[in-house]
Amino acid sequence: MKTPNPIPRYALIIGIVSILMMGEICSAQQSIRRGESINGFRGLKWGNSVEEASNLYDDFIFNKYEIVNSKEEPSKIYIRNKEHGVIDNVVFDGIEYWFKNNEFYQIKAILHSRFGPRTLVTSGEEGFEKLVHLYKDRYGEPMKNNVDYINDILSVIKEATWEVGKSTITLRYEGPKDNNEDRLLFEIRRRKN
Repeated sequence: MKTPNPIPRYALIIGIVSILMMGEICSAQQSIRRGESINGFRGLKWGNSVEEASNLYDDFIFNKYEIVNSKEEPSKIYIRNKEHGVIDNVVFDGIEYWFKNNEFYQIKAILHSRFGPRTLVTSGEEGFEKLVHLYKDRYGEPMKNNVDYINDILSVIKEATWEVGKSTITLRYEGPKDNNEDRLLFEIRRRKN
């Protein structure tokens, strides 16, 4: 009686490596697909009206106007009283919801931080680095990535921008100036066609 030949070890190793590599390729494709789906923020879709936002959030209140272009009507900026300013585990001072022509088109979050007696990196700079690494993993390399140094005051400005589907994500870190305070700005906005 003839016994079947066992699978050679090298064939088994090649099979296992192939399966592992397919898993990595599928993971990369999933992150690209996941990144293409930004079309609003926290349940509010681009183009939703102020009334729809008020129905979604019971703590939604008008905060201020801001003129972006002097030839256009000002943007109306709303905030939420009960909202914690946390975005992807970075705590911001607050989140603003921007509307123009009664359509939601942008959020903006700002974090102000300072160097303390025992800190070498502020929470603003740490938040910038954390979000850049997270979004590189999620959406790939940013389409714009700048680091500028201001010689007079030895300050740094870092900016990274991703275009993700119908949205643009911008992170901007402005290092401390004369008052020892820095700033992290986070924006997600609907892209113009």
